[in-house]
Amino acid sequence: MFKEAVKRSSAMQQLGAKKRAAVANSAVEFIAPRSESPPSDDLSNLHGFKSGNLPLSTDAVRSVKSGTFDSATEAGQRCDRPSSTPCPGLLSPSSPGRIGGGALIEPPSPGSNRERFMANNQPLKVCCDLSVAGLHNSSTRFSFQAIVLIVYPATMKPERRHLQLIDSRGCTGITIWNENVSLFSASSVGQVVRFTKLSLQSHNGQRSLSMSRDSTITFVSGAVSACEESKWWLSLLEKRPLRIIEVHDQDENSMISVGGIIGTLSSEIKRVKSEDKVLMCMRITDRTGYIDVRSWNHSESEFNSFREKPILFKRVRVTAYAGTKIIELLDASGSQVLSDFEGAADLASYWTE
Repeated sequence: MFKEAVKRSSAMQQLGAKKRAAVANSAVEFIAPRSESPPSDDLSNLHGFKSGNLPLSTDAVRSVKSGTFDSATEAGQRCDRPSSTPCPGLLSPSSPGRIGGGALIEPPSPGSNRERFMANNQPLKVCCDLSVAGLHNSSTRFSFQAIVLIVYPATMKPERRHLQLIDSRGCTGITIWNENVSLFSASSVGQVVRFTKLSLQSHNGQRSLSMSRDSTITFVSGAVSACEESKWWLSLLEKRPLRIIEVHDQDENSMISVGGIIGTLSSEIKRVKSEDKVLMCMRITDRTGYIDVRSWNHSESEFNSFREKPILFKRVRVTAYAGTKIIELLDASGSQVLSDFEGAADLASYWTE
């Protein structure tokens, strides 16, 4: 009885060794390079391996042969490559990743990725609100186009001049230097100007434009009236005139039209940068209230004939002084003044009531 038990145990051990050897040989075939597709009854199907799984390492194959692992499934856990790396043994010689007999081609260096990334972060169009994504980097250079709204007096040492620019999205300022100072005057108001190679600066949380030595300035020709800025600027003349009570609700730097009766008209002398400047002031009124209108480049004599008569101001700027909203006339042809307009009769009637 004992001899028969020993014989049965020896036979079972030999059978187990043969099964483990068969599993090891199948696993080796699984990782060996070959061009044809594996048969459907391959070991990879028996143990859950698919053509995209990882190759077994040398140690894993040796462990299967020696019987350390019971199956190729356990041995597959000891792989040399990360899960995202394709198995070289499953690539055919004609695959794009191989050359000739099986050497792998290294992926090309992503030398152009930086350029593509930077290009994607370049703003397509920068507007006066300066809120476009991609302007957070001070080294970013961009082109910019807007309407000249205000041209401030030039200063010396160094020679410079500040401009106020506007478009349909907002208002911003820029300082121009040296030879560019003479390009702007009061007659520049309302013209479309284009800057190149500008950068963005931030001071006390306020963004502003800054020129570099390579920046250029050009005025868009009047013949090119199809640009977005010119169309928006002309459309301001067609806006519905606001009542004075509505003007007080407008944001600063808003462009509006407003009508009223000129009740008072006067001039004041102001000291501006060591120079005396004349500030023309008038107060207009309608049925809803009153508001002050000011200008640095218009004289009192220009409006004497409109005193106590209806008047309509088109394309004027809303600003504030000491927390109170006021209206500012633009220089040159920026603002328009009309005495014959719809609603003039009603204003005249209100003045005599």
